[in-house]
Amino acid sequence: MITVCTYNERENIERLVPELLEVAPDADILIVDDEPTYREYLERFLRRDGLEVRTAETGAGAIEVSREFAPDILLADWMLRCEMHGIEVGEALRAQWPDLRILLMTGF
Repeated sequence: MITVCTYNERENIERLVPELLEVAPDADILIVDDEPTYREYLERFLRRDGLEVRTAETGAGAIEVSREFAPDILLADWMLRCEMHGIEVGEALRAQWPDLRILLMTGF
């Protein structure tokens, strides 16, 4: 499953994440976003319910984090300003974990 939502509609993220968690209530979540404001907001939003959350600023960083942390859900910025975009991070991680749920976010 790949879902896309926009940043400027924060309610979309706040609505979609609980829907994902209904499917996987004990999900471990990996957030990759090069914008610290959004990354930190999502991390706080998800941790408030006691979820296990890890974050990365780049695609390579997300792959590195995933070597020690097997995510159930990936929340990724579609247009990362680095060597990989969010969709590429999702493809790389899904190769390791075929059941990975992916939520791509964009400000466009």
